[in-house]
Amino acid sequence: MAYVYFTTNAIWQAPLGVSGIMAIGAGGGGGGGCANSYLNMGGGGGGGSWQQTSFIPVLPMHNYQIIIGNGGAGGFPGPNQADYCGLNGESTVILKEGKVIFKAVGGGGAGQNHHHAFNHGGKPWGNIYHQGFNQLSLADSNYNSLLPSGGGACNGPEFSFSGNNGLLNGFQGGISNSEEFGAGGGGAGPQGNGGAAGNSRSPNGVDAAANSGAGGGGGNLGSLSGGRGGSGYLYITWSL
Repeated sequence: MAYVYFTTNAIWQAPLGVSGIMAIGAGGGGGGGCANSYLNMGGGGGGGSWQQTSFIPVLPMHNYQIIIGNGGAGGFPGPNQADYCGLNGESTVILKEGKVIFKAVGGGGAGQNHHHAFNHGGKPWGNIYHQGFNQLSLADSNYNSLLPSGGGACNGPEFSFSGNNGLLNGFQGGISNSEEFGAGGGGAGPQGNGGAAGNSRSPNGVDAAANSGAGGGGGNLGSLSGGRGGSGYLYITWSL
């Protein structure tokens, strides 16, 4: 069995005699939210999804485009409410002549609520929420992915949550800020822990590691940004 590991965009040529591959990869993690008031701390970004295929047909000596999903940027203070939300992580894909033949979607960016202090974390696939408290349940916000990566944490007016742990490789969700009205931690990724939440000493959300697929931490009061999600990765394997 042979393999190649990608952490950045590339062109891959299928070796002579290889007619099929297996691909394993993850999308980028979602960005953490940024605090915009004492009652509106940032939630954590969701971890990117993990995807494995058993067989993808390829043409020997043919070129394939590899795109590694970037982690979503953290929210920042801006003129619009949406600016405080983390951005979704991007998908990791393999393209054959412009057609997607493999895709691992990115994690959801952390949302912000317009009026209430319930800035939920991103789910483990791209979705930014702008719902009211009465439209949202804790189970929905602090989402535990069926995919092997943790969902983003959320925070409320009297509590905060760490990011969910991943279902693959034992990585941990980012630690929340335990202070009252604290920010939430990022969801774990398939290859790394989620970003920790900001706190009163270091208010910005912590970035997740590159190629981890993990979510960024939420920003605390006084933050200039939520944490950036970790980028994705891709393994291609084939039989010799």
